[in-house]
Amino acid sequence: MLLGHTDQSINQMIEKREFPIVQPDTRAAAGFMIVEDLKVHEKPTFLQYLRSGWGISLSVAIDYTGSNGDYLNPTSLHYLGGYNQYEQAIRSVGTVLENYDSDKKFPVYGFGGVPRFIPNHMQVSHCFPLNGNYNDPEVYTTEGILQLYRQNLQVSIP
Repeated sequence: MLLGHTDQSINQMIEKREFPIVQPDTRAAAGFMIVEDLKVHEKPTFLQYLRSGWGISLSVAIDYTGSNGDYLNPTSLHYLGGYNQYEQAIRSVGTVLENYDSDKKFPVYGFGGVPRFIPNHMQVSHCFPLNGNYNDPEVYTTEGILQLYRQNLQVSIP
């Protein structure tokens, strides 16, 4: 049940701590709202966020499940006959975010494929480093991600 309402700005609540509540239909007094504690948390802008010393990093996970189709088929998301949808997404996001990453190194994983480029892996894996190094899965730059993606695509789809 709605008892009433009050419309106040943040500045008004900072300056004054007690406000009348009125009934919505009759505008008759319904009580008072007393502000005992007020904290304003401003959301920083993207630029303020970066100026404060924070950075941005990118982690990439590529879906190698068979549902994406054979990389030789033009209807496949992984089609190697042109610039496929995975490459477009990686380039679009990566080229923007790498400018805000201090070392431009990104962990890159695959899932749902057979990482045949990793010794003794002959079955589908749900998480594997695309560079084959479980201790250091990072790849340098967006272009490095794209090169590694193309290099391993042909040997990863089940």
